[in-house]
Amino acid sequence: MYIKPQRSLLSIPRWQAILIALGLILAFGLVGQSDFEEEQRQADQYCEMVKLYKETNGKAGWPAYNGEGVCK
Repeated sequence: MYIKPQRSLLSIPRWQAILIALGLILAFGLVGQSDFEEEQRQADQYCEMVKLYKETNGKAGWPAYNGEGVCK
């Protein structure tokens, strides 16, 4: 009885390795972009709330707990 040896991960064809690498780069790029957009959204919300806090003399909004340097 012949037992076929298992293929090592390192023995995949070059084109498959390239496709895997491109897929990983694309996935990391998409995740990084969505992280950036979420960070920007949170910064915008923070600035809006600090502005509201100032306009209402502290009755609504948030105090500038991160400092006002974030908002320009």
